[in-house]
Amino acid sequence: MTQPVEALIAECRKAEESCLYTSVTFIIWLRFLRTVRILLNASAVICGALAGWKALSHDYEMAMAVFALLAALLPQIQRVIGLDTTINQVAGLAGEFKNLHDHFRRAANVSSQLAFEKFEAEAKALFNRLDKARVPCITPPEIFFWFAQRKIKKGHYDFDCDETQSTSGG
Repeated sequence: MTQPVEALIAECRKAEESCLYTSVTFIIWLRFLRTVRILLNASAVICGALAGWKALSHDYEMAMAVFALLAALLPQIQRVIGLDTTINQVAGLAGEFKNLHDHFRRAANVSSQLAFEKFEAEAKALFNRLDKARVPCITPPEIFFWFAQRKIKKGHYDFDCDETQSTSGG
């Protein structure tokens, strides 16, 4: 292979790895956000039910008032922090980075075998798409990147066919 092809393959591999870590980070963060949304919604319903529960005696008037307050506040907190919007954005970015991960992998493995001009054009389109995916600049909390690193290093995103290729001289 020529030096420009090898350099472009190396750049595709770097982008592939970056997209893998980014997509897994977003996926893990997305699971967390969806769990928070479920907990907020369930808590609001439970607090509303407890506030209106007739079985509570007059000795628990303060508790009923707190439950009523929480039942009213929790949905508003969810709305104010924009949880649904954040979940939608994170879901979109998780999917886009996962798709880019796969496309960069395919470009490095398959498209690199094409004429350099075709490979370069495909890679350039992918890098432009990667730049667009980064524009929203939504940054997951660091702990979710740490969880992603752990999952990836444990081999959760390794494929048997890749291991077969690397051990058989590929």
